[in-house]
Amino acid sequence: MATTDGDETGLPPDEATTKITDWVERHVGGRVRAIERQGRWRPAWYVDVERDGAAIRLYVRGSRGPEFRGSEMLDHEYRIMRVLESSGIPVPHLYGMIDDPAAIVMECAPGRESLATADDDAERRSVLDDYIDILVAMHGIDVRQFEAVGVDIPPDAESIALGLVREHEPRFRAKQRRPEPMLDFIVRWVHRNAPMHRFQPAFVHGDSGQFLFDRGRVTAVLDFELAQINDPLLDLASL
Repeated sequence: MATTDGDETGLPPDEATTKITDWVERHVGGRVRAIERQGRWRPAWYVDVERDGAAIRLYVRGSRGPEFRGSEMLDHEYRIMRVLESSGIPVPHLYGMIDDPAAIVMECAPGRESLATADDDAERRSVLDDYIDILVAMHGIDVRQFEAVGVDIPPDAESIALGLVREHEPRFRAKQRRPEPMLDFIVRWVHRNAPMHRFQPAFVHGDSGQFLFDRGRVTAVLDFELAQINDPLLDLASL
């Protein structure tokens, strides 16, 4: 059983993996045969399970920590992914959430994450065309489905246009340590020029372009922490 440090969870490595193993065996079933910490700054684990003679590979996605609203943001992502899965969007299948350490337990979806590894330009175009079709499908989901699981719907065009600026500008100001004239100009420009004529609230990925692919098709859309109800052009701007 391979492990690596798990300090972002606030738990010793052995305690974190023990708790994950216990949860998986109780809620997914079968026996955990291996658990390995993903080699990145954010706590996440690959878990291999044997159940009824079949192998299941899981991905356990941990919290980014209190600076990024911790388990609250993770719960937001989980609730959104449940709606997307029930709507036929290709997200990893969800098995549930662990309270301690805070984490989403999901299918470890197949595929590659970098279009640089595509066989050729034709495959890259095919994958991106497929992803755009998925974006269109996500934008078309009735926003009331997300409202029913606690996602806020902006009441007017100003809330859509400036919502993210209002959320993140105070964080930028709190951490600013030197003059940033270009950023200051951009922030003021956005406040002066926010489009008040657009009010098309739709579900948006918020951090678009995050997906896995294989053989010219998207296998799973990922990372919905920043997903929200907003103008669908946000996803095109993000791309």
